[in-house]
Amino acid sequence: MIEPELNTKMLCIKYLLVSFNLVFVITGICMILVGWAVDSIYFEYSHFLEMHFFTPPILLIVIGCIVFIVAFFGCCGAYKESTCMIMVFSMFLLFIFFLEIGAAVTGLVVQSKVKNIISYTINETMYEYPTNNASALTMDMLQYELHCCGLESSSDWENVLTQYSNTSITIPPSCCSLYNADKECINAYSNGCLPQLEFVVRESAFLIAGTATAIAILQLAGVIFACSLGKMIRFQKTERERQRWEMREQLISNYTQGDKGEKGPVLYMTITDMIRKSN
Repeated sequence: MIEPELNTKMLCIKYLLVSFNLVFVITGICMILVGWAVDSIYFEYSHFLEMHFFTPPILLIVIGCIVFIVAFFGCCGAYKESTCMIMVFSMFLLFIFFLEIGAAVTGLVVQSKVKNIISYTINETMYEYPTNNASALTMDMLQYELHCCGLESSSDWENVLTQYSNTSITIPPSCCSLYNADKECINAYSNGCLPQLEFVVRESAFLIAGTATAIAILQLAGVIFACSLGKMIRFQKTERERQRWEMREQLISNYTQGDKGEKGPVLYMTITDMIRKSN
């Protein structure tokens, strides 16, 4: 009776651990998607950002990929009922936990430097606008996509374009939000590009920090859960071996007692036969 009960408990533990690894895989997918989305946003405005801005999203993508490998390792440990593999699995979870905390901290550090860096690069790009085609295209793209004009407002362009006597425009065409019938700009975007781009970058950084922190908490719970399951598996395996040993001793004892009595046919029974007979 006890052997089937132990097998049922072990099966339940396996299913619990596999289910947890499924959740683990989903969190890995979430990290990859968030990292990829933020990296795409940063890449689109890479002209105005420094390279260290790309560290948090790339780190999040790498962590997400590691999660898939670790989840597979955890499934193997559950399938083989290996307490050693499950303990190693929990150590991997702990390692990933620290990586995610690092990604969260990096994201927060990056967002604290956003304003000064963006202000400098936008201002520099604006002054290169009349003479540099690449800078002009980049600035037009920024103003068109974010519906903004200048650094703080459209008046910032007056200080830039008046330095060049060969141009008569007061603001770039990408600043215009409304044209008349003669295709003349009659209304420009009122928002500056600095607060608009700063908002996009800050929100992206907070998204990385929030995602990494939330999943890190889940990973920490996963470490505790995996260790608990590892102990349960060890206990169930020990209990199963103990029951088998007792049945073996009982079989030997019955055979020995039979030798002391009347001689008769010897009946050999396996442990499985004994279990069936007891049922």
